[in-house]
Amino acid sequence: MRFYRRIFLLAIFNTLLIGCQHDTDLSSTEERSQNVVVKYFNNSEVQAENDAQRCEIRRVLIDMLQKPENELRTSKYRDYQGNVDRRDIIQLIRAHFVPDRPQALKLESFLADVKKTDAQQAIQNKLTEIEKNITQCENKSALMGGKNKFVNGSKELKSIHIQNNWI
Repeated sequence: MRFYRRIFLLAIFNTLLIGCQHDTDLSSTEERSQNVVVKYFNNSEVQAENDAQRCEIRRVLIDMLQKPENELRTSKYRDYQGNVDRRDIIQLIRAHFVPDRPQALKLESFLADVKKTDAQQAIQNKLTEIEKNITQCENKSALMGGKNKFVNGSKELKSIHIQNNWI
């Protein structure tokens, strides 16, 4: 009787294992066809310790919305200690956006998808989210007219958003 019970349990285990592998194959095919940027940002949480880090995250998100791919490839950002030009775009994203499950993020596939409409919307959503959590931010941005001070909820920021069609 014990022998048959083991065979029965082994058969159930194999059936479940084969079914799980089939589901995994389908989901990995779906994931490969989905926009890398959308997949990463829609399933991630922003993690930052202070406004300086949130401002740098804001800067990279604005860059993704405005800069061409070749400039994004060479752009450098501050590290978590504020040291200038220490991280590339992927390093900054990996450091501050934590996906709900581990995901590969490679520069080439990221840049191939970053300017697509659905990716731009996902980036805009993260920008809106991060701006709600910033109390004060100073940064330099040529597209925003030099040195700008951002204070959460200010009319200045809203006018910038309207000018750039972000809202």
